[in-house]
Amino acid sequence: MQEKILDLRQPLTKAEEGGTAPAAFSVKDLRLTFANGHEIKYPDIQVKPGEKVLLTGANGTGKSTLFKLLVGEAAASGGQISFFDQAGKKVKPDRTKIGYLPQQAVLLPSSVMNNITMFDPELESKAKASAADAQLSEAVDSWPQGLETPVDLAGDNLSGGQKQKVVLARAEVRDSQLLLVDEGTSAIDQAAGRKILDKLLQSKQTVVLIAHNLTKEERDLFDREVALRA
Repeated sequence: MQEKILDLRQPLTKAEEGGTAPAAFSVKDLRLTFANGHEIKYPDIQVKPGEKVLLTGANGTGKSTLFKLLVGEAAASGGQISFFDQAGKKVKPDRTKIGYLPQQAVLLPSSVMNNITMFDPELESKAKASAADAQLSEAVDSWPQGLETPVDLAGDNLSGGQKQKVVLARAEVRDSQLLLVDEGTSAIDQAAGRKILDKLLQSKQTVVLIAHNLTKEERDLFDREVALRA
């Protein structure tokens, strides 16, 4: 079991030697062609350090795929992706330092603590605060073992919303300068989701968020909206 956990905890992208934690990015002439011939072409996009951007578009326009291209889970068929630091200087990125919250929360068969820290003991002192920022404190306080509560993947002992909060806390604890959120609060109740959204938008991080069904008031909280089209 320990070997399986160690396999699962490996990052989806490997740390690039000498890479820098990116704070911003741009894409130019970016496209991805699938095996069935379908192609997604992206508009040129530049996201500046500290910006809060809402990414919208109909199904099939490539919103989630763009995030996968940015973190290295997918390879582009053409075009260019560039990354920048807080000062706007182009850098060679360490993509493992990008905070990425996919649609489906990916948890490991270990404790909630380990799922937040990804087995890094240096982050344990920050886990409780990160859980609070992710609106997970009420659940943690109700669990007899607190953050040491095991995640039972077979028994599914965490709700969908709790799973998303754990993944949110995971991104929070690492202080990523660039955070990509793909429907990261879709299973969380409206009140908690709004608190999380407010926290993200008040941070110094660069945040790009995919979300549906936001109110006009919530949409207006972002610096701008980037709409993808087919």
